Amino acid sequence: MQIAFFLHTFPTISETFIRNQITGLIDLGHTVTIFCLPNPDEKAWEIEDVKKYHLRDYVVDRNISIPKGKWKRFVEAIKIIGNHWHTNKKQICQALNVFKYGKKALDLTLIHTIAPYLGKPYEILQCHFGHIANQAVILKELKFEFKMQVMFHGFDIRHGIEKGGNVYNGLIKYADKIQSISKYNYKHLVEFGFPKDKIVFHPVGIDLNKFTQKTNYNTTDTIQILSVGRLVWEKGYKYGIEAIAKLIYEFDYKINYRIVGAGVLLNELKELSKKLNIEEHIEFVGAKEQNEISKLMQQSDIFFLPSEAEALPVVLMEAMACGLPVIATNVGSVIELVIEDQNGFIAQTKNVKSITEKLHALIGEKENWKKIGTYGRRHIESHYNILQLNKSLLE
Repeated sequence: MQIAFFLHTFPTISETFIRNQITGLIDLGHTVTIFCLPNPDEKAWEIEDVKKYHLRDYVVDRNISIPKGKWKRFVEAIKIIGNHWHTNKKQICQALNVFKYGKKALDLTLIHTIAPYLGKPYEILQCHFGHIANQAVILKELKFEFKMQVMFHGFDIRHGIEKGGNVYNGLIKYADKIQSISKYNYKHLVEFGFPKDKIVFHPVGIDLNKFTQKTNYNTTDTIQILSVGRLVWEKGYKYGIEAIAKLIYEFDYKINYRIVGAGVLLNELKELSKKLNIEEHIEFVGAKEQNEISKLMQQSDIFFLPSEAEALPVVLMEAMACGLPVIATNVGSVIELVIEDQNGFIAQTKNVKSITEKLHALIGEKENWKKIGTYGRRHIESHYNILQLNKSLLE
């Protein structure tokens, strides 16, 4: 099968769920092309699976540079039309339809826009994030015959809630299938106006071989707590840091709290930890690759997700696959991952008192951490194994 991915920027350290789909489909013997804005940061191209699969070779820059000057634009357009008239007559005629597209057709902008997609027998266009997929709607308007699949995540759902579901009217009309990763997303996709028969349930998943269950539990007096996520408001770190301070000063716990991630709130969060006099208990370790995160999880006792907004957090799956007991706030579809009192606890969002109480309760279950972690591992094995999910994706 010829499968094209339509993405924003690729590769990124945090979007392992996209790389897992791409490499999984390659492993299953399918031909993949990645249309994206290539990441200018060379460090991103050093990510383990990016190098292993030579994914740079699969990338096509979708940010087309349209020639300046009418004559040059005309000459290049003639070449594009001549090279692809026999394979894409229908699409080229549509792109030249001045009655429908006006100036964009007349000045040949549309011809240059569709050039990278001509002459390729793509069967599927797999788009990630609805607001990015909006930019691919024009391809369906111009009669490209691939099936357009769109996977919604978290930011794009929030975007639809804030701006109104009509921001996705093009997708409602032209997308062939919408992939909902959770019940939370499904509810909002229906509210946006997507027909129920277009929506399929397909969660993101993880490679369980990269996240094995830890064997050592409760080995030191200091409790090692870990959070992973960008340093942005959605991740709720200010509430998490305040809760950690309460655990230290009200319950006299010895805690080391590691926060993995980079972002605009770094200085603000450092100032908060200093203000609360717990800066020696908090490590801001920056962004890390997947294999480094897995090692940090093996060294931790509890995984902590104090988010204000999520859909179905992959990092929570990774922590549970490592056998970590977890504390998470009740956002998005977290309750599909965290089963209260079995693999962790759920706290109220933006509520320091509730978060502190749940952390205190889990710390009190020290002798049951292995049992709790084992239950979490089994839950991920049963529902979020990327190998099985990629086979379902093909269906």
